[in-house]
Amino acid sequence: ALGVLTRMREAAVGPDVYTYSTLITACVRAGQPDAAKRVYAEMRADGINANAITLTAMIPIYAKAGDWETALQTFEALSALTHSTAGQQVADVTSLGAVVSALAVNGQLQRAEALIEASEMNLVPLAEGGGAP
Repeated sequence: ALGVLTRMREAAVGPDVYTYSTLITACVRAGQPDAAKRVYAEMRADGINANAITLTAMIPIYAKAGDWETALQTFEALSALTHSTAGQQVADVTSLGAVVSALAVNGQLQRAEALIEASEMNLVPLAEGGGAP
């Protein structure tokens, strides 16, 4: 992933949030959480703001590392994003499930329950067919 960023920069092509999100997601799917964290750190260093895809991909990385606090902060950042036209929250059941799992496996059951209750009214439902919107 970092090689792709290097080649893009050498070709004078600046990566955008979609490039970073794609690379982070690829790292997660390849089972390389440390690489995903490095790409995310580069994205932030480049001044690129994360989008919903980026933040959702990062939640389970923090969860698996036992860093439920950062997983929760990431979910809160995700929840703060809004669709520019619809004004709806972009947090969906997938991202909620990821952070609830992070809290639960790290012994934060009361926080997980409270988050579920607080989030029920602000979630974007899954699209038909079970995929994220």
